[in-house]
Amino acid sequence: MDGRQVRSVELDRDGDGLPDRWEYYDTSAASGAPHGSAPRLRRVEQVVRHGAAIVRREIYENGQLVRVVEDRDADGRDDRWEDYVDGALVRVDVDTTGSGHADRRIRYAGEAMTVEALAAGAR
Repeated sequence: MDGRQVRSVELDRDGDGLPDRWEYYDTSAASGAPHGSAPRLRRVEQVVRHGAAIVRREIYENGQLVRVVEDRDADGRDDRWEDYVDGALVRVDVDTTGSGHADRRIRYAGEAMTVEALAAGAR
């Protein structure tokens, strides 16, 4: 807390008594939020077990999700990147080889979807 403003929240989603999700909130007066309004999410980090590397990061702008980065196999290297526009998923890049670089891209436009193979190191 920062005075009466929420700065961060720790959550125990698996019930083991240890935090596995951290939420960070925008406390800046420049956010344009009226006094007493709900805080806006800025960033979320999540682990699969206590002491493990962070496996999911969510980035928010003005309280709206714009980017997600994941390490789905928890090997310490990101292997999935998601981009959002106006809250809608528009692109997912995936590392299917474990190289640490995306080799597949999925684009979303409404209900249509395209899948592309990417050159090495395209991310």
